[in-house]
Amino acid sequence: MRPFSATAARRRRVVRWSVVGMAGFALWAVGPALPAGGATRAPLPASGVSTPDGSWSTLPMGQVSDQSNTFWELFHLAPGSSRWTLVTPEGTADNGGLVAGVSGDSIAAGVLPSALLRFSPLSSSGDGGTTWTPVFLPGALAPLADALAIQASGTPAGLAVTRGGTVMVAAKSLGSWTPLVSTAALRRVAPSCGVSAIAAVTFSVAGAPLVAADCGRGGRVGLFSQTDGSWHLEGPTLP
Repeated sequence: MRPFSATAARRRRVVRWSVVGMAGFALWAVGPALPAGGATRAPLPASGVSTPDGSWSTLPMGQVSDQSNTFWELFHLAPGSSRWTLVTPEGTADNGGLVAGVSGDSIAAGVLPSALLRFSPLSSSGDGGTTWTPVFLPGALAPLADALAIQASGTPAGLAVTRGGTVMVAAKSLGSWTPLVSTAALRRVAPSCGVSAIAAVTFSVAGAPLVAADCGRGGRVGLFSQTDGSWHLEGPTLP
């Protein structure tokens, strides 16, 4: 499929960090105060990540008390720059939320389902969000800020947490995904943890998949790694 550019007229806006920071703080402050009845809360919080190759932030905009009038944006801050650039992938309504996985100057951005959208459109970029390539991800992403993880080089190339508690893995490219591990499988691996849900995915320094899970006992979090095809609970669980 042909890449599409995030530099179209609607995306040629550059936003000062002061404005973005104030908007993020305001939205974060308003979110917890939304009324319990009638209003729809944002499915996940605003998030951000910083690497030597730049910083990224996802923010909800619009009328955050109403999901149908809330839209999510992705911003990028290049190294040495004082301005944040709007680089949200085009082509999909992102009222349900936006999650991102970052590795250097490469990024994958996925849209959470909402309204009539039942799966998660995924886009990847290797140039800081200047151009995007659509990628097929089977299923729908879980509403987690760390539901996506990628690494620009190495195998596997991507991890994704889908609704229903399954971690998907992309072996060589983000174009082909297969199941890696499930909540039920991790629960069998570590009965002492009592895994209730998968919380996040990432890669180790060596490029191996890491999965964080909510331990149902005591509200703790456990970190799981895979060695020779078998999953293990690594180290002590953390509150």
